[in-house]
Amino acid sequence: MLKTMTIATCCVVSFATLAAADPLDAVRSGQVLLRRGSRGPTVAALQQALTQEGYPLSADGIFGIRTEAAVRAFQGSRGLSVDGVVGPATAGALGSGNTSTQPQPQPQPQPAPNPGTVGSTPGVTIPARPSSARAGSAVLASTNGMSLSQRGAVFEREILAGNVPNFERSFVTLTLRSGGSTLELKVCPDWLAVGHDRDFIRVPLDPRSAQRIADRFGCVLPTRPLVNAIWQQAALKLRPVTLTPGSQMQSNEWLRRNEAGNEAQRRVSPLGLLVSGLKKDVVLTNRLNSRPSKVAIYGWHRQSGSPWQPLSTVHGWSYVDYSHGIRLIARRAKLDGNPVDVDQLYARGDSRVSDEGPLSWRRYR
Repeated sequence: MLKTMTIATCCVVSFATLAAADPLDAVRSGQVLLRRGSRGPTVAALQQALTQEGYPLSADGIFGIRTEAAVRAFQGSRGLSVDGVVGPATAGALGSGNTSTQPQPQPQPQPAPNPGTVGSTPGVTIPARPSSARAGSAVLASTNGMSLSQRGAVFEREILAGNVPNFERSFVTLTLRSGGSTLELKVCPDWLAVGHDRDFIRVPLDPRSAQRIADRFGCVLPTRPLVNAIWQQAALKLRPVTLTPGSQMQSNEWLRRNEAGNEAQRRVSPLGLLVSGLKKDVVLTNRLNSRPSKVAIYGWHRQSGSPWQPLSTVHGWSYVDYSHGIRLIARRAKLDGNPVDVDQLYARGDSRVSDEGPLSWRRYR
């Protein structure tokens, strides 16, 4: 009788140990890789672990586009290689807590963030959003009938006053390696927008307005290599939404239509992921030394990775249309763990941030 009881007790302990095992241990040990198309309880465990890290997912056990986007965002936040594949390094960074695939209580909807919350990106000084600040659609509607310069002045004034969505206040890590050296930049996850998290508009700005905002917020504008790197490491590589060319390209209606198409793609994923493909970027280039009255635009990457818009300095500095966007890069970065000013890297011509050698045109004026 005693022997039987001992065996039963051992069995109970054994089954309890198995139940407590973390399915991600097989990934941490290198026995399993998870990627788009993977299915099963290990994927469900991954989804639960990502949810606990702040990337909410349904634990359905299917590694689809949303799971890949969350993986890429998590990898970027931890300075890992951003490839959307979960191997030992990514699984290890997720921790080793119990992620049992038994049904878990669904998280309750969280209240909207405090409109006055300021992100914690070091060196980036975006003012708190005023409680009276308008939604993005309301700001855009208020500019109906205005000239482009008047509209731009409204956008600039709203942004400088802090009317920026909360999700854009927490910049994400962009990791660039070269010759054994690692550069970690902080970039805005999306193009600069006005409004709040539930109603925002990515606004086109002329480069001088964009420069004033970047200066005030402790940021710089990007270069062509940085736009490419953002596309490569983006959690969400979305498709450019193109509209009929013509004079209407600068209108509010075309901006609304473009944003509707952009959000139709993006809204299936959480806010705050690094996004690419939706806008052409206003960039810095030495070409502007001989064309100081122009604006340089580049990007709008296709799914293949090739930019729809090659580097161009055709338009005058005051030209803006629905396809233009402003991406902010924090000036404060880390080079091999040590603080560095991105503007200094531009001036030195670090190959990770400049493909033109030392940049002498580092700000619009």
